[in-house]
Amino acid sequence: MNKYKLRKIPASIRVSEEVYNKSPYQAMLIRKWADFWLENRILCKRIQGCHQKIKSFIDDENVINNSLIFI
Repeated sequence: MNKYKLRKIPASIRVSEEVYNKSPYQAMLIRKWADFWLENRILCKRIQGCHQKIKSFIDDENVINNSLIFI
């Protein structure tokens, strides 16, 4: 059970604002990533940002492992 009791859209908007400091467009992308994960059980390959200058928390091995444990 979701301890925060947020539905899909409000949750993605909150993540978009708090983690990425971005607009509702980023929230839509987060929902697309989540749908892809639920359907395929893998994260979709992203081409954009392959040579990023700032490392994302999603690339952190501990975050990945803890996410998999949570799921």
